[in-house]
Amino acid sequence: MINEDAIFQTVVRALAAPAGQATPEATLLSLGVSSMDLLNSIFVIESELGINLLAGDADLDDFQTVGDTVRIVRQMLERAAVAS
Repeated sequence: MINEDAIFQTVVRALAAPAGQATPEATLLSLGVSSMDLLNSIFVIESELGINLLAGDADLDDFQTVGDTVRIVRQMLERAAVAS
């Protein structure tokens, strides 16, 4: 199973967020992530980790902070692990 730090690094890389500014509390808006950037980042994360982030209960409004994004990715990885 992928660990929390690896998920965080994957999310930060996908968001193209400046490493020094990307904290779990940082809002995507404060990092300059637009709606289109977020959609692109979701596709990158899904492709890299082999999961579908919007297949569960999450929608785009749930992705407010880096921490929110990490939490959603972790939940989907856990669901995928249980399903396999």
